Amino acid sequence: MSYILDALKKSDEQRQALTLPQDASKPVQQSSSNVKPLLILTLVVVMAALAGWLLAQSDKELNPVAVTVEKPLPERHLQQPVAEEVAVSTPVTPKVIHLEEEQADFVPITPQSTASGATSAIPERSELSQELLQAMPALKIEGHIYDENPAARMVIINGSVRREKQNIDNDLVVQEITPDGVVLRYHGETFHMGTFD
Repeated sequence: MSYILDALKKSDEQRQALTLPQDASKPVQQSSSNVKPLLILTLVVVMAALAGWLLAQSDKELNPVAVTVEKPLPERHLQQPVAEEVAVSTPVTPKVIHLEEEQADFVPITPQSTASGATSAIPERSELSQELLQAMPALKIEGHIYDENPAARMVIINGSVRREKQNIDNDLVVQEITPDGVVLRYHGETFHMGTFD
């Protein structure tokens, strides 16, 4: 806003310098009554432009866009495709996930029920020995994202983002990220830690 005021003052000074006689010994004082209407008019124009821009932005978000989708007929009636209109409120951008590496040989170690109903037993963190718990660094799960695709899974432990098979500490590794927590390995002991443990 001060740039606008400075520009207005400078243009007023230049205009007055052109209209003053060359032999004027002292500068003419600018009346504040001439500046105030110009300043108010400038502020009104700026506010109106801002309000118009905000209205235009809100109209873009609220106005539905008509999209035409062609729906082919069954093979026995292949004369012409039928057009069907669908209202879409905003353009949809597809979610793109880039896989950093193939994990075709990934074998989950979470407890999975088998055909006979038996499950593999991975102990919870609370079931570990006291010596192991005291030797282990403090762990706090601050964020947890589970996806069917193992490459998209993430967990935030102690403020650091980790993926499966990454180290948290020298001897502490994230084995797998499960729907309800993580499976960790510490000094050869595998255990499960729930999201809210």
